[in-house]
Amino acid sequence: MDSLIARPRPRYGFSYVRDERGRPVGYEVCEPEMAVVRRIFAMLDAGASIRAVQMSLEGDGIKAPRGGPLWSRDTIRNAVREDTYVPHSPAELEALAAEGVLSEEVLAGLDPAKSYGVAYYGRTRSAYESMRSKRRKVEQAPRSEWTAIPVPLVGAGLDRGQIERARALIADNRAPSKVGDHEYHLSRGFLFCADCGRAMVSYARRFPTRTHRYYRCDGERKTRGTAPPCPNRRSHEAHGLEYLAASTFEAHASRDGLLRLYDEAVARREERTGARGDLERRAALSEKLSELELERRGYLRQNARGVLPDADLDAMLADVDEQREAVEAELGASKDRAAEAERLRAARDSLAAHDPVRSTWAEDPDAVMPWEYLTQGATTEEIRNAYRRLGARFEVDAEGELTLRLELDLGAVALQPTSSP
Repeated sequence: MDSLIARPRPRYGFSYVRDERGRPVGYEVCEPEMAVVRRIFAMLDAGASIRAVQMSLEGDGIKAPRGGPLWSRDTIRNAVREDTYVPHSPAELEALAAEGVLSEEVLAGLDPAKSYGVAYYGRTRSAYESMRSKRRKVEQAPRSEWTAIPVPLVGAGLDRGQIERARALIADNRAPSKVGDHEYHLSRGFLFCADCGRAMVSYARRFPTRTHRYYRCDGERKTRGTAPPCPNRRSHEAHGLEYLAASTFEAHASRDGLLRLYDEAVARREERTGARGDLERRAALSEKLSELELERRGYLRQNARGVLPDADLDAMLADVDEQREAVEAELGASKDRAAEAERLRAARDSLAAHDPVRSTWAEDPDAVMPWEYLTQGATTEEIRNAYRRLGARFEVDAEGELTLRLELDLGAVALQPTSSP
């Protein structure tokens, strides 16, 4: 049976449960540390940057996991990615047992009413580089060689939705590139080439009296002749593009703007999937099923009276059943589209009742209000934080047309406002 593999210190937020001999046999929640873990996830979910979390923890004198006074960004980032904090039901852990990384015996012993994190062991392996070397080479081990240990999260107070949102928000959370005193607002995660999809890179050209700053697609250099060069070979002036991006975002980062975009996106989706006529089509299909059932019963009555031979009956019933299967399949697809449409309506109602932008900043009077401040002196961190909060992705083509995509949890509807200089 799999058991806990002891480390010099337990994972942050937990303490060891020991047996009568003092050997670690499991984890239990260490509330003072787990409160810090919850604080990290809550701050990131509320839109704080990793740097802001770092300064907040250090400012309050909270010790880092190794006991020092300073929190590194990697420590916070690794904590957010730690699977031990993510609550899972035993049913969800069955997939790990199917992969062979979790013992079936351990899985069978879990309490269905409790949630569990997963502590992974054996994700890396190391070996000496050579017989004479004292240096060790560390490499990623195949997933099949990992060992998963369920960790009870009783009393941890962790919110899985909050954890997943925090993870998504820091997935591409990198510092902007910087040349001199200028930080490129759209670099490293926000600006992409509309033609080839690659991230745009920033660069500067220096002259005796001033420096010109640009964004450009680096596709030609990266392909090195292995693929046709990207047609977007234009250099886009950084200040103008950044202002256009911020003003486009401001114009749409309000409830009214998002509702308008949402309605447009749903209309395009319905037109593409043919969902607009689903109500009438479902009624016609239901009527067709009733007609086929009456037809089937009629054939059976004729056979019972001796009017319809058995061979003819079998052929006619087979034809009716084939038609019924086709109608039922189409009706099922129509009902799935109807259920999706209902989810979209619920998402819109939620958006109308709860402004996802204003509520994010409403509790902080000093926070950036994206629809009125980004173009008027917000810091680079505030601008990038606002973009990150709504999943902003900008794309620019060779003509300089800028497209903004906003990724909100709105029933898989992508919001795509467009602006041109």
